[in-house]
Amino acid sequence: MSAKEFCIANSPFAQYSAGSTESIIKIHGFEYGVSDYAYVSYSCGATCTYHKLKIYHTASHGFYILLHAQRIYLEDCTRIM
Repeated sequence: MSAKEFCIANSPFAQYSAGSTESIIKIHGFEYGVSDYAYVSYSCGATCTYHKLKIYHTASHGFYILLHAQRIYLEDCTRIM
């Protein structure tokens, strides 16, 4: 299943506003295994792109994803109800 298919099939449960008010990253789900991945959609203005991103961790047990060379810590994301 591609990242776009996964994101369209599953509604987002968390989001992160990246810098400006137009840039929003939404987390649609996770894939667990030897390496963990997050399925995200990135909206900037009228365009929307879909990504499957590897989840990294720091020495202090913080988890983050990399999108366009920017660290996005999962604990900074806001849960959507």
